[in-house]
Amino acid sequence: MNATYLLANDVVPETEETDVLAFSGATIDTSGATWRLSADSVVRWQPFEEVPEAVWFSLRAYIRCLVATSSPAHAQNQLEYLNRLGAREIVAQASDDLSEVGFLGLQTYHKFAKALAGPVSSEHHVSFLGAYIRWYVWSVDSGLYGFDEDVASSLDAIVLKAAPKGAAVLRQDPKSGPLRKSEYEAFEAALRSPKAERLTLKQRVVAWLFLCFGCNPRSLSLIAEEDFISTKLGDGSEVFELRIPRIKKRTPGERDQFRTRTVIPELASQIRLLLAENRLEKSAAGEFRPLIRGSERKSLVGTAFAHQRFRTQVSYFGQALRHIANSLDLRAHDGGALHLTPRRLRYTFATKLVAIGASPQEVADALDHSDTGTVMVYFNSRSDVVTRLDKAMGLALAPIAQAFMGVVIDDETGATRARDKASRIKHYSPTLKSLEPVGSCGSFGFCGLMAPIACYTCSHFQAWLDGPHEQVFDELERRRNERLAAGADPKMTQIHDRTMLAIAEVITRCAARRSGEG
Repeated sequence: MNATYLLANDVVPETEETDVLAFSGATIDTSGATWRLSADSVVRWQPFEEVPEAVWFSLRAYIRCLVATSSPAHAQNQLEYLNRLGAREIVAQASDDLSEVGFLGLQTYHKFAKALAGPVSSEHHVSFLGAYIRWYVWSVDSGLYGFDEDVASSLDAIVLKAAPKGAAVLRQDPKSGPLRKSEYEAFEAALRSPKAERLTLKQRVVAWLFLCFGCNPRSLSLIAEEDFISTKLGDGSEVFELRIPRIKKRTPGERDQFRTRTVIPELASQIRLLLAENRLEKSAAGEFRPLIRGSERKSLVGTAFAHQRFRTQVSYFGQALRHIANSLDLRAHDGGALHLTPRRLRYTFATKLVAIGASPQEVADALDHSDTGTVMVYFNSRSDVVTRLDKAMGLALAPIAQAFMGVVIDDETGATRARDKASRIKHYSPTLKSLEPVGSCGSFGFCGLMAPIACYTCSHFQAWLDGPHEQVFDELERRRNERLAAGADPKMTQIHDRTMLAIAEVITRCAARRSGEG
């Protein structure tokens, strides 16, 4: 059967089993109760089985039009927004309207809006009501029975008040807004620590991709193995890049446009290991080989999307982040379990760019937005407000930040290099005019980093139980306050905040051990 092209004013008889040439170029069977629009998007008609015939006919014609003129995800979303039309009270109102006046009146719309009060948050009302209005106006423009021009004009005149964009960012929501500095740094440090071995290689790559690029999960699901690019330079060094598919750009194909991003060596090495792991899995010629490979999706076998059967479902990425947060025992600012989602990491990625001085154009480019309008919320938020980190706050945040990467030992006799006096890490206090050891270095290699400042966040550091750790903290706090008083850029004074949190953790661990011994 030939595919049918649908334009905005075309209506296909409901009795005809019709194939539709989708916007993506795929041929979609729209004859049954379930329409598969893509590997990820499925339209299900079961919620509408009780609606009046005129509503049933118009809805299917409308969604066919969207299939032909927009992305699969958009078509699916619009029908899901209209699901409440199948509710008993709305079906009853629609039936009354059709029998009394011959068309759906404003009462049906008001019933639809009222039905959203419970199950739908106020922030999402606009999406549902907007979908109803667009469907009704389209039905009138298409000349379908059961829809009235005057009602369409009244609906079209309704001004829907949307919730402010980026509300979670503006109010720094602790559950849905950007991660706090201590939360983010604890997450990043955990990925670099031995604790990361609790995760699978795929989970580690997913975590780093979110941290490095603030990706939309759908973009991650579309990255292919071939999108990882390695280039050897003339001096023998190597540069790594990743082509990230662009989404929501109104192009027919899902991989028509890309943004190429530079990949840090740490992530590049993990991606190479993942590629080697992927090669152990067999695949047929012409199949899509995703970088983040999923389990075989049997539901795609025998469909037009069978070649994508190993593509990871978008829902996986949110599930992966929840598992990562639990496995790494990440803590929120209030001490509870950290709520980690793709959206929160995207917000965090943007706010970090703003904090280091990126322009609106640069933030929009990094987030792959077409304009700067949607990124201004990050510039208007309070995410870059500087907090004076004092000892009391440091001690409170220490268990959450998990910045200390080493171990606490009783004394030098328990150190890895106990017989090597060169392994001692000493701290000089200008105020006390003293030089005292705070711990030992367990590494046998040359470090070159500034001790003891860099030591507290190093996995080789072995802090002594009775070391003068509070003096180290006090010295860093004094320097910080002096720079602030001298008018230094507040953001630059935060350079040692993570070290201070690590020292605070050592102080609390030492106090707990001494208390236990007592």
